[in-house]
Amino acid sequence: MRNPRDFKKALYLSQVFAIFFFITVGLVLYLFGGDTVSAPALNMLSTTLRRVMYGVIVAHTIPVGTLASVAIMQDVFPRFYGWDAFFSFSWKNTSKYMLVSGIMLTLSWAIVESIPFFSEFLSLSSAIAIVWLTYGVPAFFAAENQRRYYRDNDLPFTLKRKSFLVGAYTLAFASAALAFAGLVAVIMQISSSYQDGEYGPPFTCDSEAYLW
Repeated sequence: MRNPRDFKKALYLSQVFAIFFFITVGLVLYLFGGDTVSAPALNMLSTTLRRVMYGVIVAHTIPVGTLASVAIMQDVFPRFYGWDAFFSFSWKNTSKYMLVSGIMLTLSWAIVESIPFFSEFLSLSSAIAIVWLTYGVPAFFAAENQRRYYRDNDLPFTLKRKSFLVGAYTLAFASAALAFAGLVAVIMQISSSYQDGEYGPPFTCDSEAYLW
C-alpha cells in the first residue's frame, strides 16, 4: 500500500462490502428458495441459466486458482531449491517448478478425495476459524488493549470509551456464539448424513450429470 495510513479505510470498506453482499445474497436465496435451497445454490436455477453461471464460475476459478497456486509455490519452491532457482527461467528450474507443482496438486487431490465429507469439512473449519478469527479475536484484543491503556495511563472511562469497549466485547462474544452454533450445526449435519448413508468410501464420487 502506497500510503499505510489508508489501511484502516481500505479494511473498513472491504469489511462493509463483504458483510453487505453476504447478507444480501443469503437473504435473497432464502427469500426465493425457502426450505428448498440447495448447495450449491446454482442448482436452483433453470438448466440454461445454470450452464451459463457454471461457465462463469469456471472462468473465474481458473485464474483465481492459478494465483493461489503461485502464492503457495512462492513459499514452497524456495525451501527446496532456493530463491535463485525460483527467479531463474531455465528449462531445468522450470521442470523442477512443474514437478513441485504436480506433487502439491496430487497431495491436494488425495486429501480432498480421502475425506468423504470434504464439503462439510470446509464448513467445519470455517465455523471454527473464519468468524472467530475475522471478528471475534480482533475485537477482543482491541478492547483489551484499550482497557489496559486507559487503566495504565489513569484515563477516565468516558461514555465514548465505554461504548467502544461494550461494542467490541459484544462483537467478540457474538462471534464466539456464531462460531459455536455453526460448529454444532455442521457436526449434526455430518452425523445425520452418515446415518442416512449419504457418504461413500474415500476416493469415490457421485455423478454430477444431473446438473446438465
